[in-house]
Formats: sequence, structure tokens, C-alpha cells
Amino acid sequence: DERIEPSIIRNITFNVHSHAEMSMEGFKFDGETQILIDSDGFVEIAGSTANTPDLSFIVNKGTVDLSDVTISGNTVLKNEGFMDMLGVTFKDNSGISNQEEGKLRFSR
Repeated sequence: DERIEPSIIRNITFNVHSHAEMSMEGFKFDGETQILIDSDGFVEIAGSTANTPDLSFIVNKGTVDLSDVTISGNTVLKNEGFMDMLGVTFKDNSGISNQEEGKLRFSR
């Protein structure tokens, strides 16, 4: 039984502009990594972990689908758009800052 270690993404900023899409699976987000999503942008993250205490890991104004993702440390998700979270685990001091028009949907 071989275990595959996730690829590490550290200290990178992703900008997902209007009408753009990004899909990532099996990553470990670390350091000052940040994903910035404009309105009408779409990001899907699955089977990953995030520990990015220095910045808001996700700043969403579009749509984000998270499934089987673990958020830890002081990592914060900032939502002004729509976030769909299926099997998302929050540990330590991590959390969500749901802003004015933000919509959240949690599922197990």
C-alpha cells in the first residue's frame, strides 16, 4: 500500500478573474498562499488541506466548492459570494468570515 503525499503549494497568490474557473485536488496549501476570486469566478478544491495563517486563504466574491478539505491553524476563509462546503473540517483557530452578501452551504 503506497501512500501518495500531496503536492505542497506555498507562498503563491492565485487570481481567478470573472468567468474564469480553477479546479485543484490533492494539494497542501501552506505559508502565504492565497486564492482571490472575482465575481463570476469559480474555484473547486477537493481532497486538500490549508494552513495559511498570515493571510485570508480564500477571498471569495464568486463561487467556491470545497469538498473533503481540512482547514487548520489560524486560516480564515473570507466569503462575499457563495461557498458550498461538503465534508469540510475546521481545526484549531481556523474559521469563516462571511461578509454582507455572502452565502454558505454546509453538507456532511
